[in-house]
Amino acid sequence: MKPGKQLRWSLLVFLFLVVIGCLPAAALNPFAADEKVTIQQGSSPDSGEVLFSKPQLDKNAADDSLKSTSIAVMSDLHARDWNHASLISAFKAINDLKDVSALVLTGDSVEKIGSPSEYSYLLKTLNTLKKPVLAVTGNHDIIYKDYYNPDRNAKNPKLRNTPKERKAKLERFRKLLKQKAIRYTKKMGGHLLVFLPNDALDAKCLVRLSDATLEFLQKTLKENPDTPTIIFCHGPLLGSYVRKGGLTPLQATAQPAAKIRKILKKNPQAFLWVSGHIHMGPSSSNFSAKVNKVDHITNIHVPAIQDSSAWMRIIKLSPEKAVVRTFNGKTGKYAKKHDRIFKHKVKKESQEKPENDPKNEPKDTTPADSESNDQKQPETATSSGQIFVDPGDEGESVIDDGLIADQDEEDAEDLSAEEDETYEESDSQTVVEESEESDTASENAGTEVSDSSNASSAATSEAVIEKIRDLVAAAMEYINRIFSDFLRFVQP
Repeated sequence: MKPGKQLRWSLLVFLFLVVIGCLPAAALNPFAADEKVTIQQGSSPDSGEVLFSKPQLDKNAADDSLKSTSIAVMSDLHARDWNHASLISAFKAINDLKDVSALVLTGDSVEKIGSPSEYSYLLKTLNTLKKPVLAVTGNHDIIYKDYYNPDRNAKNPKLRNTPKERKAKLERFRKLLKQKAIRYTKKMGGHLLVFLPNDALDAKCLVRLSDATLEFLQKTLKENPDTPTIIFCHGPLLGSYVRKGGLTPLQATAQPAAKIRKILKKNPQAFLWVSGHIHMGPSSSNFSAKVNKVDHITNIHVPAIQDSSAWMRIIKLSPEKAVVRTFNGKTGKYAKKHDRIFKHKVKKESQEKPENDPKNEPKDTTPADSESNDQKQPETATSSGQIFVDPGDEGESVIDDGLIADQDEEDAEDLSAEEDETYEESDSQTVVEESEESDTASENAGTEVSDSSNASSAATSEAVIEKIRDLVAAAMEYINRIFSDFLRFVQP
């Protein structure tokens, strides 16, 4: 190249760099500024925004808050091509369930990183649904950058985003799914429904509630002491299942566990915590088990959507009770053995009883979980936990879901190496539980229906387990705080 041309090209490159350097950060990175993020219009899921034509809840819903109704709950859709057919079947089934008034999504609705193209794919799929959507965020929805690690040899292709990027992604989620806020409440069927986001902007663990969300939860429960309350969150409660592989407790459960538990223990009206995240299916011995109950609150685990199945929970709500059922949207049948009933005392004097009085707690009828009992009891048999069953519905046998591992490994910068989120069972480990009896005494109508044994040994064991849970939660909080301080020290 001649010296004159080389000089001109050098000047052009220099001027280009100067112009780029003078641009504000927001012009280069839509997440650099603390403002709402929009997705460019386009015609394909990979290039633009798909508007979600979400039906609105009944405007007179406030007047019908005591009217019996049902909600469907799905989790971990991870919407992508290979489970698309399952999602479409599930949404069609929900459309056909006339008593279902809304669909609740408990997080990880997008495939992996929550990019514009992934949200577009999700919204196109959701547009086949004819019911309103109530949703909370999961880790895949908001904690990663919009692009993968350019290093193809990297152990983890996903990259964690910054607090500003995460805040922008929370707004993206709220806007595109047409939610009124990232944390909110709804009264339906005589119950208060509380929706909690995974919104701690600087969290290293996968599911962590911000201080603002914890304050919101505490304030909401304090203002509604007499209303049976169901809480929806992406992560399960610490101690609500027996770990048999998969994520470590810190990464698998909602954090900060100690603070969450402290709030819940002061509010006996909160009787259900509904979550996903660990991909636990109906074939798991933890799915409908006594271990699901932490203090007075029962954790309802919601399965992930697979290509071969579309399991969800159907919760029928009325002022007197909540009935939790397990429904396969791909086959249109219920797994009756997982039916659970939570009865409430509708009495004014119940609020005068001390918080630790077990008669203040909702009453849960949980079918026996032993393997031998599952084999001997046919699906068509009736039990105390099987109500609101269509006489013509023969039910569905619960088989191994053939859960497919996500194969993605989380960031190594976390407190421990994070494993595949899919819940894995080991045949060599089983949950040891006591036999359960149906408690039909009318005087206990407001207590949880489970094992009625009050043997001193059982009480001692429960006390020991509760103490261990407290110690584990406190230890994890301490470790997480030290690790966060360390990262702030080493990173400028």
